[in-house]
Amino acid sequence: MTGLSNPEETGGVLMPNLIAHKGLKTYQPNENEIITMQHSLRNLNHVEILSVFSSFGVKLVKTIKKRSELVKFIERSFQQGKLSEEIYIAIREKAFNPELNVSDGFYMAFDEKLSLDKSQVISYIQLWNKEYKEFEENNVSYSSKIELIKYYPHKVILLVTRLQDKFAFDKSSMYSTKYTEEHQLLVEIHFKEEIIYFQTSNSTKYKVIRTIVQNFISIIVEKESVKLFSPKMTKRLSFTYKEGENVAEQHSNVNPNTVKLLDLLYDLDKEGSNFSDLECKDITFDHEDAKKKQKRLRRARINTQNYGGGDLLATDSVKGLILNGRTILRMEFSLYYNEETSPEEFKKHAIVAGINSNNQDGFRIYIKNNDNSLKNTLNSAYIDLKDAFIANYANGNLRNEEKIKSILGLDSSE
Repeated sequence: MTGLSNPEETGGVLMPNLIAHKGLKTYQPNENEIITMQHSLRNLNHVEILSVFSSFGVKLVKTIKKRSELVKFIERSFQQGKLSEEIYIAIREKAFNPELNVSDGFYMAFDEKLSLDKSQVISYIQLWNKEYKEFEENNVSYSSKIELIKYYPHKVILLVTRLQDKFAFDKSSMYSTKYTEEHQLLVEIHFKEEIIYFQTSNSTKYKVIRTIVQNFISIIVEKESVKLFSPKMTKRLSFTYKEGENVAEQHSNVNPNTVKLLDLLYDLDKEGSNFSDLECKDITFDHEDAKKKQKRLRRARINTQNYGGGDLLATDSVKGLILNGRTILRMEFSLYYNEETSPEEFKKHAIVAGINSNNQDGFRIYIKNNDNSLKNTLNSAYIDLKDAFIANYANGNLRNEEKIKSILGLDSSE
C-alpha cells in the first residue's frame, strides 16, 4: 500500500482523500511515535501541515477547511498505518526543528583546499560517526552525528546534529529527570569557494554546530585545528590619478568592505538576475572614530523614514558617509523576486532582505518576510541570494565598479 485510498467519515465529517507518491510506503507507528505526531501537529499551522504533504507530492483534496478537522484526520490515519514514515519524520522536524526550513543563515570561510569525491565524503563521515562523534567542550560531554544529504562535485550538504544530556529537577516528586537536548542544522561546504553556509536564524545553534563542522574539516585535512573566519568582503576601487584634482584621495577613502558590499547589492539588481528594483531602507555604519571601544559609539543608524522613503544609497547624506570612509555594518533592503510561472510569464514578489557584515561570528544574510503561504517562494529567493553572495565572494574582481563610482559621484572619466 502506498498511500491513503478512499475518503472516510469520522464524526460525520467527510475527510479528504490522500493520494501518496509512489515511492512512499506506509508503516504502523508505535505509541511513542503516535504521541509525537499529535504533539507535532499542535505546533504547526494549517499552511505548514499542507506544505509537508506537498513536498512529498501528496495531494490533499480540500473538502475540509478547518485545521482542527485536518489534524484529526491525519492523527487517525497515522494511527491506522496509512501514512509513510518519511512524512512522519518531516512533520516532526518541521515542528521541532524549524531551523531546517528558514530563509536565513550564517557564512564562515576557511583557507583549505578541499576536493572530495562522493566516496571520500562518505568515508570521512563514517570515520567521524565511528571515532570522533563523542567529544568534550568546557568539561561537558557531547555526542554528534553527521549525515550526507546531497553530494555535488563542488559542494556537499550535510545534516549535522549535536546531542547533550541534561537534567531537570521536579519538586513535586523530588526526583530529577534526564532528557536530551538536540541541536541540528543543514550545512553546506563549498569546496572551491572555501565557504560554509549554516542554515539557521538561531545564533546559539549555529555556534554549537560550527564547532563540529570545524573539527570535521580538521579531520579531512589532517590538521589539529582548522581556522574558520568571517568572509572577508574587501575590495578597493581602482582610480585614475589626475593632476590638480582630488579624485585619487576620494577613491582611497572608500572602505574596502563597503565597496564589496555595494558590489554584491548591484549584482542582485543587474540584468539576468531574478531580482529587481532594489532599494536600501536601513543602514548601520560604524562610528566615525572606529578605534573607540565603547559599543554605544560604534554605530550610526540611518533609516529611510528619515528621508521620506526611497533608496538611502541615493541620498547625499549616505554617500557622504561612504566617501568619508565609514563602514557599512548592516543593511536592510527591499526588492522584487521575479518568480517564473511559465516560459513567458513572471510573478513579482516583494521581499525585504538584510545583510550583517560586522558579525565576528560570521557573515549573515536573511529574508525578513514570514508569510507561510509563500514559504516555497521565499526559500527559492533565498537560494538565489545565497548563490549570488557566494559567487560574488569567490570572484576576485569587482563586477559593478563603474556603477559604484557613478552612484558615489566618482566618475574618473570626466
